[in-house]
Amino acid sequence: MGFKLIIAGGVINIILFIIGFLVGKYVKPWLAENAERYNRAKELGIIFDDLTDEAVLLWPGSPIAKWIDKIVDRALKAAGLPDSDDNRELVKRGIRASYQRKYGEVA
Repeated sequence: MGFKLIIAGGVINIILFIIGFLVGKYVKPWLAENAERYNRAKELGIIFDDLTDEAVLLWPGSPIAKWIDKIVDRALKAAGLPDSDDNRELVKRGIRASYQRKYGEVA
């Protein structure tokens, strides 16, 4: 059992390295060519990061959710895109707006 975890952990780190390298080498320059492309990628990146962060919160014991979250975070970082951790104020405003819509009060 322990050997499988070591192998799985090593494989995940190799996958993270490869994804980071490929995104940094090919995707980052492609996004830098066009401002509209970069802005769209930034929006999608924040959505994907929020989804994976929420998956980790919903299934805290799931290693797959944590691995996917790490992969998305590494890809965003390699592409030079902000993740939701960089936009704490934006996240707080979204939570407040959601609370206000649901309860009609200001949080």
